[in-house]
Amino acid sequence: KEYGSILETAGRNLRYDFLSRVNKDFVATAHTASDNLETVIFNLTRGTAIDGLCGIPPKRDIFIRPLIFCTREQIEDYCKDNNIPFVTDSTNLSDDYTRNKIRNHIIPYAEKEIVKGSVSHIYNTANLLKEQEEYLELQVQKELEKVTRFDKNGSVCSLDKTAFLEMHIFMKKKIVHRLLCLMAGSQKDITAKHIESVLSLFEKEGMKFVDLPYNLQAKSEYGKVLIGKKEPEGGKGVLESDLE
Repeated sequence: KEYGSILETAGRNLRYDFLSRVNKDFVATAHTASDNLETVIFNLTRGTAIDGLCGIPPKRDIFIRPLIFCTREQIEDYCKDNNIPFVTDSTNLSDDYTRNKIRNHIIPYAEKEIVKGSVSHIYNTANLLKEQEEYLELQVQKELEKVTRFDKNGSVCSLDKTAFLEMHIFMKKKIVHRLLCLMAGSQKDITAKHIESVLSLFEKEGMKFVDLPYNLQAKSEYGKVLIGKKEPEGGKGVLESDLE
């Protein structure tokens, strides 16, 4: 209740927070290619963009995952062959969590009944998608800089309608998503619905508003769309800030 999430997610977040505080160098986790596949399938079933299909990165901040290229079976076989004791978390065998259902039923079925080696194959695909996503993010940043201006505090951004409308729809969505996450300080709860609502402003004449998560608001004016915090009642809001 305190963290507004299910037990598994809250536990994960607390573990990462604890490890970040006790070790400022590197923390190695035991994630495997099998864990990576679970993440890809889980994200795919919920609906995701390319970044959600890239799986678990080998490195993020101080966290490194040196076993991410190995399947769980390969690691267990290595331990058995070399008489290395290991412990299986009993909660992994339960179907109480969605990830466990993927781990215990979908992945074994894919390996046995669809394509042997599917864990490794999807791991390789996730790596290819990660390379493509990294390249696309570089292009997004270049295009974003062409069509946006920020106020001196960085609290309001303005998008030029004419230049923005000339872009491909894929680039439009990526730019709006990047800006919303930047202005919100988080990408949680920023959905495709919010992106579409901002995009709709570029086709409208006159002054129109769209309310967004994190107390953000997008406003359509003549020739531009502004994104920033909502204007406080009775006062001049940040959406009226001077742009550089």
